[in-house]
Amino acid sequence: ADTPAGTALNFTSTMTCSDAFQPSQQAVGIVTVIPAADLAVTLDTPASVNPGDTYLNTVTLTNKGPGATRVLLTFAISHPTPDSRITAMNAPSGWNCQMSGYFMARCATDSFPVGTATLTFPISLSPTLLSGTITQTVTADTTADLNYADNIAKTTTSISPATLSTL
Repeated sequence: ADTPAGTALNFTSTMTCSDAFQPSQQAVGIVTVIPAADLAVTLDTPASVNPGDTYLNTVTLTNKGPGATRVLLTFAISHPTPDSRITAMNAPSGWNCQMSGYFMARCATDSFPVGTATLTFPISLSPTLLSGTITQTVTADTTADLNYADNIAKTTTSISPATLSTL
C-alpha cells in the first residue's frame, strides 16, 4: 500500500550480540515519507554575444510530479577571465536566491509544486572582453527525484572578438 507523504513511521529494533557479556540493546527511529517528484531543467542562452553586452539566461524548471518537493537550483558560468559575471537573479515568489561570488547563483524553495517555474540570470560582459566562450550550467537538486538524468543542462555562448571601437 502507498504511504502518504508526510507520514512519520516509527520503528523499534532490538540488537542482540553473540557475546554473553553484552546485553541486548534497543534503538528507536523515525522515518518521514517524502513525496516523489520528477524534476527536469532546460537552459536557453544566446549562441553568441559581443563584448559589453548583457544577455539573459532563461532556466525552465519542471516538476512532473507526482508531488511537491524541496529544490536547490544552482546556476554557474565558466569563463577564463573575471570579465563576465552574473548581475542579478529573477525567480518566482517563494524562491530564495543568493549570489555566490560573480560566477554562481543558488535559488531554493521548500515546496515546488507540480508545474513549471521560470528563472532568469542576466550575464554582464566587460566591453574590453576578448573573444572566447562562456559555459553556462544549471543543476536542479532534490532528494525526492528518482530520475536525475534530466536535472542538469549546459550551454555555451560564443563571444565575438572585440573590435578597436570597443577597446
